[in-house]
This record gives sequence, structure tokens and C-alpha cells, in this order.
Amino acid sequence: MRRGSVTVATTAGTLMEIAGPDPVGILLLDDRARPGYGWLALTGLVLAAAGALVLSRFAEVRT
Repeated sequence: MRRGSVTVATTAGTLMEIAGPDPVGILLLDDRARPGYGWLALTGLVLAAAGALVLSRFAEVRT
């Protein structure tokens, strides 16, 4: 943490929490969205990732 930004590290962790378990659940555990609601699950994933990226861009305090 001495050389990097806490915000960038937190964003990377948040993105891994969002995108990491999804492939495991879908590919290995046969997890599926309710029929007809796949678009909603994908929209939520995209919005959560976009939100994390936006927060990481504007959360850094400039000195």
C-alpha cells in the first residue's frame, strides 16, 4: 500500500467480489437466473462494476 492508491486497491477488490463468484456459480454450480430475468442479472452486474469504477475515479483526494 505504500506505493499504490488505497482507492485503486479497494476498487480492484470490489470488482473481484462482483465478477469472481459469477463464473463459478454459473459454470461449476449450475446457477441460473429465473427464466426471463437474465437481462436483469446482467444489468445489475454491469451497473455494480460501473459504479465501482466511477467511485474509484472520483474518490481520490488531490493534494
